[in-house]
Amino acid sequence: MIQYIILFVASFFLVGLLGLQSKNVQHSRYLAAALTSMSISVANFVFVKSVATGGFDMMFTGMVGGACGIIVAIYAHDHHLMKEEKSSETFKVAGGARKPKNERKRNA
Repeated sequence: MIQYIILFVASFFLVGLLGLQSKNVQHSRYLAAALTSMSISVANFVFVKSVATGGFDMMFTGMVGGACGIIVAIYAHDHHLMKEEKSSETFKVAGGARKPKNERKRNA
């Protein structure tokens, strides 16, 4: 039973950290990207060590852990880590791109 818990947690963090890393790179957050990379390495090591000896039941546990991890990562990024950016002078346009408000006035 403990192997399933370890695998779930490792997969949760591995996939969640990979999702956050994507956002770090997209927003050019160098320090956060470096720290996240080290965390990904640890999570990946634990994940591979856990899943290497398992069967399909272990694979399913890893899949559920990863799905939960990416959902939490997206929520955490959008609702907690982006508060500063949302309060700045930008707004979201179709397709997720961001433009300064002063550009919106020029294009209107």
